[in-house]
Amino acid sequence: MAESKKTQIRQAMNKVRIEGILKELNIKEENDVISGDVIISTDAHSDHAVSVYVTKETKEGKANTAWKGIQTVMNEYTSIAALMKEGRTLEEATNMATKVRLGGRNGGTLGRNEFYANDELVSRPRISANFFSRIDDDSFEPKARFEVECYFEKIRKEMKDSEETGRLLIDAIIPMYGGVVVPMEFIADGEVAEYLESNYSARKTGEIAGNIVNIAKRTVTKKTGFGEAREDVQVNYTRELVVTGGEEFQYDEDDDKAFSTAQIKVAWAVRESETLPALLKKSQDKNKGDKSGKGNKNDKKGDGFKF
Repeated sequence: MAESKKTQIRQAMNKVRIEGILKELNIKEENDVISGDVIISTDAHSDHAVSVYVTKETKEGKANTAWKGIQTVMNEYTSIAALMKEGRTLEEATNMATKVRLGGRNGGTLGRNEFYANDELVSRPRISANFFSRIDDDSFEPKARFEVECYFEKIRKEMKDSEETGRLLIDAIIPMYGGVVVPMEFIADGEVAEYLESNYSARKTGEIAGNIVNIAKRTVTKKTGFGEAREDVQVNYTRELVVTGGEEFQYDEDDDKAFSTAQIKVAWAVRESETLPALLKKSQDKNKGDKSGKGNKNDKKGDGFKF
C-alpha cells in the first residue's frame, strides 16, 4: 500500500545549471559504482559541490549511458587542486583547470542530503548530477542557477532580532523521482519579494527560478600587542537559494501540473513513516557501539513542516 502511495504524485520539473572551473575532483570507482563530489568554482568566493553517483549498469542490467562520461571526467578533466599539488600557483592552476558545466537535458537537480547523527535528523540542500561537459573559453559563462516546480507550503517574512528584514522565506516541498518529497527553503528580496507576496499563495503549486548562492568569505584581522603580530581568521558562509523570477501566476488547482494538498499530505506521511525511519535505522545499525557521530550546528535539523 505504501508503495502505491509513493507513485501517486508526479516528479516536479527540477533543473540546476552550473558552469564554472573545476576546483576539486573527489570521485572514485569501487564495485562498479562511481561516487563522490565534484567541486565547481563560479568565482573567487563561490564553490558548489555536486554529488555524483553512477552505476556501471542500470537496474535492468543495461549499460549506463552516464558511466563512460564520468570515467572521462575522472581520467581527462584537470582540477585546480590537482594542479596545485604539482606545484602550480593558485592563479596558474585557475587558468589551466578544466572549465565545466553540468550536462544532460536538465543539468543537475536540487535535493537534500539527509542523515541522522545521535538520532537527530541532519538535512541540508544537495545538488546532484551525473553528466558533465567541457567548455571552450569563448562560451564560458560562470553561473549557478535553479529552476523548479514546487508546492508552496508557507510564505513568510524573514525576521531578525524581532524585526522584519524585508525578505521573504518560502517553505516549499519538491516531489522527486518515485513519489519521494523533500523540503526546500527559498529566499526572495526586493521587487521579487513584493511580487510573490502579492501574487503567490501558500498551499498552491508554482514555478520559480533563481541563483544558488554558496559564498565563503575569509576575513583576516591583525591583532596587535607585544611581540609578533597575530592574525584572527574568520570565514563567513552564505548558503541560500535566492528567487529572481518565475511564472507570472501559480497553477490553477484543476491544472494537471498542480500538486494538491491531499497529494502532498500523503507523500509527506510516507516520508515520515517510511523514508526517515529507514534513515534512522541505517544510522543506528552503522553506529552500534560508536557514539561519536555529530552533526554540523549549521545544518537544518528536523523538517519543521506542519499540515
